[in-house]
Amino acid sequence: MKFGFSRSLILGLSFLASAPFAATQGTLGSTSSGTFGVAANRPATPRQVQVLNLSDVSFTNSDHPDADNQGSEIGESMRFCLVDTYAGQVRLTVSTGNNLLSYTWWQLGTTDGVLVNYAVTVGLPGQATPIAASRNANATSSSLTTFAAVADRSSCGSGNLVAHVYVQSAMPNTLPARTYTDTITVLATPI
Repeated sequence: MKFGFSRSLILGLSFLASAPFAATQGTLGSTSSGTFGVAANRPATPRQVQVLNLSDVSFTNSDHPDADNQGSEIGESMRFCLVDTYAGQVRLTVSTGNNLLSYTWWQLGTTDGVLVNYAVTVGLPGQATPIAASRNANATSSSLTTFAAVADRSSCGSGNLVAHVYVQSAMPNTLPARTYTDTITVLATPI
């Protein structure tokens, strides 16, 4: 037994699958009206955010942040990127990993307990006063203001935000010659 479909039936089915509406045309007369459908499709993917281009920062007593700096503080700057698939506003929360703090400063530490006060700020490249992330009294995390994100990673360029990491003052020569460390977490939340 041989089965077959007519060409007009197949074309009709493919048209129905691709168009939920069928516009109608008006007729010639003293008045005329026609109709057309309108459909707005919400993307199937949910809103997503991503923090990109983070890199470890390392500095010595003679390093100063770049032109997006905190003045003459000792530290380093790093550009990074904030992506939001809806290109909207995103809130950043910055947290210290070692939970060492001294009122308004977080603390870099060594394995034998020697500490150095430091701070983190985040802002736009060239922003005169970035937002301090570590100056909430005795808090191990700080929720920052909202930042505009780019829609996809290809728009990041050299980074749409700058993080500055700097010590409270020049590291005293009396400090033991060691490496003082912490791990910072940057959490992006769409709003």
